[in-house]
Amino acid sequence: MDPCAGHWSKRTCAGTVSTLARQVGYKLKFYGDDARIASRELSIMCFPEKNLMTAMIPVHRLHIHVRRLISAGYKVGVVRQTETRALKAASANASAPFARELTALYTASTWVDDLSSDASSSAAAVHEEHGFSNPAAQRSLLAIVEKSEGGNGRDDRVAVGLIAVQAATGSVTYDQFQDGLTRQELETRLAHLQPAEVLRPSRLTHQTEKMIRFLASTQVGGPAQTRLRVEEVEMPRTYDEAWRTVSSFYEAALSTERRSTQGASPSAASDSDALNRGKLLSFAKTLPHLALVALAGTIAHLEKFGLTNVFRIVTNFSSFASRSQMLLTGTTLHNLEIFRNSDDGRDRGSLIWLLDRCKTAFGKRLLRKWVARPLNDLAALSDRTDAIEALVAGGTAEHPIASRLPGLLQGLPDLEKGLARLSYGRSQPTELATVLLSLLRVSHEFEQVQDANELGIKSKLLAEAVAALPRARSAVKEATNAISLTAARADNKQDLFVDPERFPILQECRDLITSCEIELRSHLLEIRKETRMPRLEFVTVSNISNLLEIRVADAKKMPATWLRISATQKFVRFHTPQTIKLLKEKDRATETLEKEANAAYDTFVRELCARHYTELRNTISGLATLDACLSLANVAALPGYRRPVFHDGDGDLELKGFRHPMSEALAVLGDYVPNDVSLGGNSAMGILLTGSNMGGKSSTVRAIALIIIMAQIGSYVPADFAHLPLHDAVLTRMGASDELAKGRSTFMVEMAETKEIVSSATNRSLCILDELGRGTSTFDGTAVAYAVLVNLMSREASRRPKLLFVTHFHALGSLAEPHSGLSIRAMHMAVLENEGDRRGRGIDDPSPSDVTFLYKLRDGLASKS
Repeated sequence: MDPCAGHWSKRTCAGTVSTLARQVGYKLKFYGDDARIASRELSIMCFPEKNLMTAMIPVHRLHIHVRRLISAGYKVGVVRQTETRALKAASANASAPFARELTALYTASTWVDDLSSDASSSAAAVHEEHGFSNPAAQRSLLAIVEKSEGGNGRDDRVAVGLIAVQAATGSVTYDQFQDGLTRQELETRLAHLQPAEVLRPSRLTHQTEKMIRFLASTQVGGPAQTRLRVEEVEMPRTYDEAWRTVSSFYEAALSTERRSTQGASPSAASDSDALNRGKLLSFAKTLPHLALVALAGTIAHLEKFGLTNVFRIVTNFSSFASRSQMLLTGTTLHNLEIFRNSDDGRDRGSLIWLLDRCKTAFGKRLLRKWVARPLNDLAALSDRTDAIEALVAGGTAEHPIASRLPGLLQGLPDLEKGLARLSYGRSQPTELATVLLSLLRVSHEFEQVQDANELGIKSKLLAEAVAALPRARSAVKEATNAISLTAARADNKQDLFVDPERFPILQECRDLITSCEIELRSHLLEIRKETRMPRLEFVTVSNISNLLEIRVADAKKMPATWLRISATQKFVRFHTPQTIKLLKEKDRATETLEKEANAAYDTFVRELCARHYTELRNTISGLATLDACLSLANVAALPGYRRPVFHDGDGDLELKGFRHPMSEALAVLGDYVPNDVSLGGNSAMGILLTGSNMGGKSSTVRAIALIIIMAQIGSYVPADFAHLPLHDAVLTRMGASDELAKGRSTFMVEMAETKEIVSSATNRSLCILDELGRGTSTFDGTAVAYAVLVNLMSREASRRPKLLFVTHFHALGSLAEPHSGLSIRAMHMAVLENEGDRRGRGIDDPSPSDVTFLYKLRDGLASKS
């Protein structure tokens, strides 16, 4: 077995990776089972070589093939040679084999080796919606731990802690929550966080195991997308053990940070960020216990990938739960087609498809967060809607923001990912130049102010976003002036720094190389005199430099100490002993220069992030806010869209001329028929909606729910008038389908989702129950629907939600009668039925009457359905 195969065997037996590639020259080779996997997933040849199956790919195509492998759920490792020829020859282990190490490790959730240039114009983003080409795809790494809380058995109630890391953008989400037997809360978080990889401890409850298995059996993000990878890792068993791991990590990180900023000025060092002041340890103490345990496991896992810097900045952390935001359940995300349509799982026809008109990748990600978590704080919501209104109006006379933003945002690279790559030490000089030049252009777009109020912009959100842009100007200018942009564009680290005194060892290496070249030239003059060949010159053949090319007739006259390198019919090429000596010195100096240039670049980037990361991130966040607001302003400019009017409390909901936003945009049936509806206040709190199949019942109740969500995102809505209270939740139970992978029948799915609605609905919730009871017999279904309807509508006013109840059970109509004492109003979707001429038809002829669907809401029960 050759050294390459031996190294492969050791790594594979150690279980470090699931698929390993080793660089051999200009190729990367896979061996054994890895070769078979690569052949199957990459559609390449697999062949026997030295008793091992082998497959290979070119080095320059590594990123393409790795993305395909990690999308299929594999962890990919790359082994490279870590010693250089000249430096090794001068070392003590010159005769030993070249050292090879696992230099890179990749999974779908830890892939950070892309810096998109223009997400909006990327053809791949159109054809591969939820994979790596989609800039808004989260592909997070989710670590989960749980603790049994008793109940009716070990699986009944559990406390769950989780950490979700979006490594590509440098964001960390934490949470701890209580969950029941159906794991609805966990399912909701999985729907929001969209993990591409799950880290789990060795022991989980049966119900949680089942949920993860179900998630792993489906593709993440719809058709042709990333396959979920589940890895069992060692998690700390106690809080104390987890705290020791976390505190040790932060103490070591603090020491590294202090060393990296030793040369900085006192003011710059004090402004580095929260790590230098020890705030991260204080923050870690505030984390919920199970979340801290998950954090400890995640830190240990990501150390292998070199991505732990994401945990060193306190502003990277955010809580999943927030009192100022509405949490849309996983069921609601699916039923209302928030991120994917229900037909083919793609984003066309979804709410995000309608709203996302962002020009940058980081703007798309922020808008997705806004859509997933609508606001329920009136002040924050009013501020965001004011920002949309200001952009629709074009800004102010002094600040015509709307006209300047499209040009500012157009063509920007993914700065959020670029900054994350800089913080991980994964960037190249060309990426550094791209990020710095983009930020330099952005920071000069608006004048710098001390206070955002000086801008005279009504919306605080818009003013603060604009004011954040120029604040990074000095930091970006300082970094840009320190490097040669020409060298950076060429990925030339050796000539990157303008000031030679900043990294003097680089100049020393260059001087040594120059000295060797001068000595080689002097040596050539000596050879000319010695051989009496005044025109003799050094030549380079096949990348071998400083060769003396002598004619065959004169070759025998050359000194015996000369080393013959190659020959042709006319010439013989030699190296002299002095040339060999000088070339070795030059090669050592060249390799040392390359090594020190890499170290100098890493130091420069590390210092830049340590001192200015927060400023740069705030500027990018301001850009993302402006992009997301501009996207919603473009939606607000659509025909028939109006700004909603909000009132605090649980008062009435009134919509006039409302339409379904996505159906109208798709225009599948021509002009959408508008409707009016009111709930609460002087109207009933619930609507019992009946009507024919295909009459528009489900579309109508979905439209109402979507308008509420759009309004609380801050968007304008498709209605002539919208007067809305703030809702804390939109709860839905729609459709009829089983979940065999979870071991749940159609009726059980119905009951589980209905139970969650009944138990969590408040007086500020909107509940939608569509054809409840269809999963069982008519008699039992009617009884279930009757009981749920009475339960929700007979509550005291402080607990009674707004309800849209769609049904074909006409027996429920009695609950809408005044004598029932329930605040329910019967309505139906109108149809126009023309019996036509039934002559000649048999009594059992099923041919329908001519029916015209009017798609209009009318009072009263439908006559039949």
